Amino acid sequence: MARPRRTAVVLGAVVLVGSAVPAAHAADDQGAPQYYDSGLASTPYMGWNTYYGLGAPTEDQVRKVADHLVSSGLRDSGYNIVWLDGGWQADQPRDPQTGRLVANPTRFPSGIPALVTYLHKRGLKVG
Repeated sequence: MARPRRTAVVLGAVVLVGSAVPAAHAADDQGAPQYYDSGLASTPYMGWNTYYGLGAPTEDQVRKVADHLVSSGLRDSGYNIVWLDGGWQADQPRDPQTGRLVANPTRFPSGIPALVTYLHKRGLKVG
């Protein structure tokens, strides 16, 4: 009988101490937007990924899909990200001076910065 009583006393002490310790709180010091907590999961990132639809996309194809996201209302429904996945880079994948990947000049004749500007002007994010 002494053992169950001792266990109950220790368990009770743990519960009391645990309830007295304040919960941890992380403050937002990065300027992240605040969201209403409905108790449900947050909305996941939504958009379109070149890998699943095209594999090795062209600039023209990405522009057409971006225009469709806008004209169909998908962008305004939250599908506002265009991911440029693999297949955009040149066959010689690195700039010899900087070591950075470079866009395939045949598939992306205007270059990636011009495409990103095009997407941003349509209210889309690029990843």
